[in-house]
Amino acid sequence: VFEPLIGGEQITGTVKSVASFGAFVEVEVDGQVARGLVHKSRLGNGFIEDVYSVVSEGDEVQVTVWDVDMDGGKLGLSMRPEEEDEEE
Repeated sequence: VFEPLIGGEQITGTVKSVASFGAFVEVEVDGQVARGLVHKSRLGNGFIEDVYSVVSEGDEVQVTVWDVDMDGGKLGLSMRPEEEDEEE
């Protein structure tokens, strides 16, 4: 399901659930739906203490794909500005 996604690609997704450690965002690419995690450290600039103050279930968000683990079936997403992700 992750084959059409490549690292660095920016896509729009929908927040499906929020937890203390981050948000699960559903994205659709080429008709395929995948769900990935935006860890709270990648929700924005600086330290995010309360994930719930940044995103809510149902929010439409712009995310960048930063990790695609096809073997493990995991998708890593980020909401940080592009330049900051590239520095890591």
